Amino acid sequence: MALILIPVVLLTIFSAFLFIWNGLIVWRRESHSLGNLLTLVIGILLIMMPVLFNLLNHYLPNNKIVTFIENVSYSCQNYLVFWVLAFLASYFLTKIVKPKYNKEYAIVLGSGLINGDTVSPLLGSRILIAAKFKAKQLAKSKKKMILIMSGGQGSDEKLPESVAMKAYAIKNGVPESVLRSQ
Repeated sequence: MALILIPVVLLTIFSAFLFIWNGLIVWRRESHSLGNLLTLVIGILLIMMPVLFNLLNHYLPNNKIVTFIENVSYSCQNYLVFWVLAFLASYFLTKIVKPKYNKEYAIVLGSGLINGDTVSPLLGSRILIAAKFKAKQLAKSKKKMILIMSGGQGSDEKLPESVAMKAYAIKNGVPESVLRSQ
């Protein structure tokens, strides 16, 4: 039992640390919204859940409702830990397996605009990474690539994300002739 419990506890603590770290980075770099607090809240909950359930079980021993909520909560916790492991495996695979420089298109996915019209730092970094890949591909294989900016217009946005993304790319030196917005 301890052979299973120790890795699960360590993975949970590690996951909580990653969620809190990510939450603090997103809060510092992006807009201060409820959605950007999500990973911070999840990280804190991963740490607080065992404490909370120990207290509940101490003051309400053998309570079926507490036991049910505890089981559901730990199932959700294990699900989150699984996805953290899947993300880490994916991250390390992308560092090992390099893409081939033979692409015709790259789609840059939108992620919301600040104040309804400004590209966020996260979205800006996506655009610049795609532009760098395009330039690297052109230098290595002489093959041209089209960058497709993809993003709709939310109810709180003054213009479609794709239009703002295209303008951001042009402002950062990407020729308009290789850009499309969808």
